[in-house]
Amino acid sequence: MLYYMSWSQFLGNCLLLISSPYLVLAANFDVNVAQSGLTYTPDHLDNVAPQDTVTFHWSAGPHSATQGTLASPCSPLSGGFDSGLYVPSYRTV
Repeated sequence: MLYYMSWSQFLGNCLLLISSPYLVLAANFDVNVAQSGLTYTPDHLDNVAPQDTVTFHWSAGPHSATQGTLASPCSPLSGGFDSGLYVPSYRTV
């Protein structure tokens, strides 16, 4: 018995095969905010790839997660990530 698929099914299968390595290789990084005072644990992340996820767990606050530079850590990086100010009620962003 032969199975024939439509053009859209064929394209969908091709896209799934092409994108599947990215789904498998994606990682999640957890960051605890204010768990032990005014700290982020870990205080930096290495090797975070564009397909990865960073999850912030807020313990106290208010706090924000804002991308900066080592030269100017208290100034937001233009075009960088900024979570905005959060007052936690045991929330995860």
